[in-house]
Amino acid sequence: MARVDTELIDNLPKVEIVSSFNVGLDKIDLAKCREKRIRVINSPNVLTEDVVDLEIGLILVVLRRLCKSDRYVRSGK
Repeated sequence: MARVDTELIDNLPKVEIVSSFNVGLDKIDLAKCREKRIRVINSPNVLTEDVVDLEIGLILVVLRRLCKSDRYVRSGK
């Protein structure tokens, strides 16, 4: 995500909302948004379970050597 800093906020005089589709707000100048009365929203915990599911799946792929096994089966040997 690009930074929403003072310069960007000053160049967008009609902006009313800054929406971040990630957990953190660290790239948004919250003080400047507060000063300009701009609402800031984000989506915490939206993908938490999905990320955990993916990580567990990738761990299993590595531990069980599934990619190597898949290549072996597809090779017809």
